[in-house]
Amino acid sequence: MDNPALESLLRDPESPSSERKQSFSDADRVCQAICAYSNDMTGSKQPGYIFIGAKDDGSPSGLPITDKLLLDLIALRSDGRILPQPRMVVEKRTLLGAEMAVIEVFPADLPPVRFKGVVWIGVGPRRDRANEAEERALSERGLVFRGGHGMRDHATKRATTISRWISSRHIVRTLWRVRWSTKIIEPSTNNLPRCASSIDGPPGPRMRVCF
Repeated sequence: MDNPALESLLRDPESPSSERKQSFSDADRVCQAICAYSNDMTGSKQPGYIFIGAKDDGSPSGLPITDKLLLDLIALRSDGRILPQPRMVVEKRTLLGAEMAVIEVFPADLPPVRFKGVVWIGVGPRRDRANEAEERALSERGLVFRGGHGMRDHATKRATTISRWISSRHIVRTLWRVRWSTKIIEPSTNNLPRCASSIDGPPGPRMRVCF
């Protein structure tokens, strides 16, 4: 997303696809937001955005966006507390005249996503723990994704098997023709008739050549 679109999103405090943090002092709450955007409870199939260094009204908080801060944000993806691992991108952007860290979180293919074992979802502009029915709905969405890929994988394997079977049949038929074809032996210099037959072929007139 380009900067003007991000700034428009930043100014909208009621947007369900964005959240603002003045600092990174509470990493758990950032992880909860990442989890909620990964689960995409509404099925929007659109990414969510977390702005680090922005006040609740969207104005810059003046937080220095250092390399260490960016690395700490990136580490949230693989530190083992959010599972399955979220798909996210961390960038430094200049928005509304100040630097901010922007986390772009994409909907998960295999929900539900949990943070410390808890499924978090977005409920309007806020987030909350998913109840049993909501967890079941997310699990069913993940099963549908697995099933679709399983059917495609099965179809691919079947097509490969058929292709190999056809190739093997062609090879066998070719070898059969070669094996049972008449083997011609050049005549000797004497005038006596000489006969040759295929070593591997069955006896019969068509397998015997005299000259």
